[in-house]
Amino acid sequence: DYKLLKIRGPVGDDTWHLHNIVRDPGETRDLKAEDPARFQAMLSLYERFEQENGVLQPPEGYNHIRQVALNTLHDRFRGELLVVIVLAIVLLLFVLFSRHNRKGVSK
Repeated sequence: DYKLLKIRGPVGDDTWHLHNIVRDPGETRDLKAEDPARFQAMLSLYERFEQENGVLQPPEGYNHIRQVALNTLHDRFRGELLVVIVLAIVLLLFVLFSRHNRKGVSK
């Protein structure tokens, strides 16, 4: 019936919260202060799970919203993005080559 969670920044406060998801499905009331024994027991279980399963902490400055956006762009536009990048490089080379040839002709 209980849920322990930590929402990291930038939208979260980076602290642990305890909710009874049966009585409070909207998770509006943090029970950490009201039920410290349950909170500590659940946190200890999670910490043991972390150690036993090699859970890695996110690196300093990690922004999950940014990462979701990057993953979405990568998954949705991977092929198209590659085409755009190659096209941009070809156009840049064409412009540079054209400018170089014009300079040589005008001399």
